Amino acid sequence: MANSLGQPIGLDIELLQRVALEAGCQVQFSAGIPPQRQLALLRSGAQDIQFAASVRPDREVFAWFSPAYRNETMSMMVRQASIKYVDVTDVAQLAERDVAVIAPFSGWYGADYAAVLPKLEKLGRLSRYKTTEQGLELLNTQHGDVLIGDLYSFLYVAKQQKTPLPQTVGQPLNDDVVHYMYSKKSMHSQDVSALNDAIDRLKRNGELKKITDRYARPTP
Repeated sequence: MANSLGQPIGLDIELLQRVALEAGCQVQFSAGIPPQRQLALLRSGAQDIQFAASVRPDREVFAWFSPAYRNETMSMMVRQASIKYVDVTDVAQLAERDVAVIAPFSGWYGADYAAVLPKLEKLGRLSRYKTTEQGLELLNTQHGDVLIGDLYSFLYVAKQQKTPLPQTVGQPLNDDVVHYMYSKKSMHSQDVSALNDAIDRLKRNGELKKITDRYARPTP
């Protein structure tokens, strides 16, 4: 997200800023770059770090991975008024039910998720979003029935915007840890070690958890 001055804010921004401070590093953020473009920049060394990444063998060719720094829960969500009518318990059913789906522009959230997206696209029942705010707006303006995304991010943004909180349905698509990816082309091993050691210290003293908890359980 961006604040009123256009500066980046949000959970992953705060976490990386705190990790960098602990490591004695400075970070600069780039905005408006689609995830697939970010991967290309990381591969070439034009970008140093990408956050909220899952470890995959194809990415280990061009990136190192940090220790896990937070959990990510990818869920199916609906409007409060729709929860009684959306009969979906797992992601594979999205193509079988008569529902329109709002999904992130990219990302890996398991084989079942990857398999259902082409089916939904062929049926004309798939919309994409690039930002949390955009995804929430598509749901609230009834451009789709089921929203797929990071549960904590959407709850936080809904609270900030004072809009109805989306309600989860079915089982989470993905509930796992995420990591930083470091470009092997541009990152020095000393910086990687400093950042990784900082993550370990901040996990042990509970500081990363305190930041995450503010987003996971936003105050009313």
